[in-house]
Amino acid sequence: MNRTNGLVKQKLVPSDGADDDIFGHSVAIYGNTIVIGSRRDDDMGFNSGSAYIFEYSSGEWIEKQKITASDGHDEASFGTVSIWDNTIAVGSQHSSQHGTRSGSLYIFEKENNIWIEKQILLPDDVQEGDEFGNNSLHENYLVVGAHLQDNPYSNSGTAYIFEKQNDTWNLMDKIEPDDTLR
Repeated sequence: MNRTNGLVKQKLVPSDGADDDIFGHSVAIYGNTIVIGSRRDDDMGFNSGSAYIFEYSSGEWIEKQKITASDGHDEASFGTVSIWDNTIAVGSQHSSQHGTRSGSLYIFEKENNIWIEKQILLPDDVQEGDEFGNNSLHENYLVVGAHLQDNPYSNSGTAYIFEKQNDTWNLMDKIEPDDTLR
């Protein structure tokens, strides 16, 4: 670690990085926690993906945990991350629960200093090729995009809004393009 003009400089690398993992595909920070997606990591199958959690302690960033999807599989591309407080959301745009590349979103929460998968989000209308999973998290709200969903036009996309209520994330609304506003 280097110090320049009072600023701390440190290169973050995964403890088990490999060629073509695409570590850094997505990054998020909240307080003293950084989450870094590695969507081509192979722990759960070829290009299944993972995310690494680093925490700032004693003047440096330390890798604390690596997370993967409980149902990870080849080509799932788990690794599009966001974080708020003790919640991490990780998109897996190429997961195939509703057909090839339908996508899904995983919620992890910190309990006793360990990040645990709590919920998988996948609306019923997400279909093959929608690539649901790009996300942004703020307090008890989560927005997840399905940028290739045909709604109503080919690949016009949809954004889903979730709210956390009683420890469960529930779909509250979705936003679809409306070209009639032109």
